Amino acid sequence: MRGIALATGFCLVATSAVASPVTVGSYTFSSEAAFADDAFLVSGTIRFNCLGGGWGVNPPAASVAEALVGSDLSHCVNNDTGDSGVVEIVFSDNLILNSAGPDLVVLELSGAMSAGTPDPRENFGVSVYDGVAFTPFTYFDPIATGTSYCGDPSLCLDTFSVEIDLSAFGLFEGQTVDRVRLHIFDVGLGTKSADIGVLGALNSAPIPEPSTGLLLGWGLLPLASRRSTGGSRIR
Repeated sequence: MRGIALATGFCLVATSAVASPVTVGSYTFSSEAAFADDAFLVSGTIRFNCLGGGWGVNPPAASVAEALVGSDLSHCVNNDTGDSGVVEIVFSDNLILNSAGPDLVVLELSGAMSAGTPDPRENFGVSVYDGVAFTPFTYFDPIATGTSYCGDPSLCLDTFSVEIDLSAFGLFEGQTVDRVRLHIFDVGLGTKSADIGVLGALNSAPIPEPSTGLLLGWGLLPLASRRSTGGSRIR
């Protein structure tokens, strides 16, 4: 029975570690845990549209969190003419890791463009929390990925991306980030502002689940008890 308990503990830990890759646009992420876990409005105004609320089959998102959490591109945040807002996005089950190359990708939707083409109409700002404070905003034009996302067969938008290298924000290699901010605003070029729907970590550092240690502990308790008993016999 003691051997069974130990094996069961390791089996449960191994099962919890199984993860399936997730593809969004032209990017494949390690698992659903690579995506943002929470989001909220810091200041200004944000609206929810993209492929919902009259554009497609999906109703508008009810909150910033619904629009930006997870890998679903069917909801997004944007702004009408003259509006501006800052949203904060939190990663709680995996941290963004500063490693070689891009560490985070922000995915958004826009009109059709050839792959590799930047879209200045969808410009937005990115700031990262460096452990002490948020860095100044750096502004990007998203790049067409050559893929599209459809709310229904009659409504498809191209998927665009901004790849973020944390080193460009002054972070050292190996440093982790658990939150970023986006500045979304009207750029005055005949369109709404960036339609941002997904944030995913290309490089991530997992946060161990508390249950993992408990499972291991439960599995090892019978073994530890056996060793303790055996030691007393020697004395």
